[in-house]
Amino acid sequence: MSNLPEVASSPPGLEVDHAASAPGVHYVAPQYYGEQHQPLPSKSEYALVGSEDRSAPESSPMICGVRRSTFWLAIILGVVVVAAAVGGGVGGSLAVSNAKSDAQSSNPVSARETVTVTATVCSASGSEPTSTSISEDDPPYVPREPWRVNSINGSCPSPIIQNTHVDERSDDRYNCRESTDMGGYDIMWFTAYTLQACVDACSTYNDANMTTTPCKGVALALDMRQQYYENGGANCWLKSAADEDKLYDKKTTTFAWLVDG
Repeated sequence: MSNLPEVASSPPGLEVDHAASAPGVHYVAPQYYGEQHQPLPSKSEYALVGSEDRSAPESSPMICGVRRSTFWLAIILGVVVVAAAVGGGVGGSLAVSNAKSDAQSSNPVSARETVTVTATVCSASGSEPTSTSISEDDPPYVPREPWRVNSINGSCPSPIIQNTHVDERSDDRYNCRESTDMGGYDIMWFTAYTLQACVDACSTYNDANMTTTPCKGVALALDMRQQYYENGGANCWLKSAADEDKLYDKKTTTFAWLVDG
C-alpha cells in the first residue's frame, strides 16, 4: 500500500461547474471627468426635450404669386436690360453716323466724275439775259479742279449764238457747230467751263486789245480732264482765223466763229 494521499477522480464523462458556486464579482464602471459631477436631468427637463414649438413660420408677403424680394429683383433686372438695349442701340446709331461722316470727309471726289455745265446764251435778237439777284449770305462758288471734271457740256443751243451783253462791249454773233474743230491760228488758250465763257472771252479780247490780229472764233474741248494733262488745263482756244473749208470733224470739240468775221 502506498503512503501518498489518494485523490478521488471523477467518473469519466461527468464535469463539475464550479463557476456556479463561485462568489459573484461586483464591477464598477469607470467615470469620465465630464460625467463625475454632472447631475442627471430631472423629469421636467426630460419633458422639455423635443417639445419645442414646431408651428409653421409666418409666410412672407407675396406679389403676383412670388415673394416680394423676388418680384422686386426681377423688376430691377428688367430695367437694367432695357436700359442696356436702348443705350446700345443709340450708341450703334451714333457710331454708324460718325463712320459715315468720316468716310465722306476722307474719300476724295472721283477723278472720273462728269460735271455737266449749261452755258447761258443770249438769243440771236441780242436781248440781255435775265439777271439773278445775289444775296450777301450766298456762299462763294468754288468750281471743281479741271482734273476732277471728266467732261463738260459744249452743245450749241442754236446754230447762231451771241456773246453775253455787257455795257461798253460790242454784241457779237457766232456760228456754232458741234463735233468740229480747226487746227492752228491759236492766239491764246485757257480753261473754260462753258461754251459761253469761251465765246465771251473772244469778244472781250477784241474790245480790250484792238490789235491787228483779232479773235475770229473759238474751239472748246469738252474732255476737260484729258486736256488738263495734255495742255496744262487749257481747253478753250481763241483763233485768229475761221475758215469753214479748214474745219474737220472732232467729236470732243465745239467750234464757234464770228458771223461777220
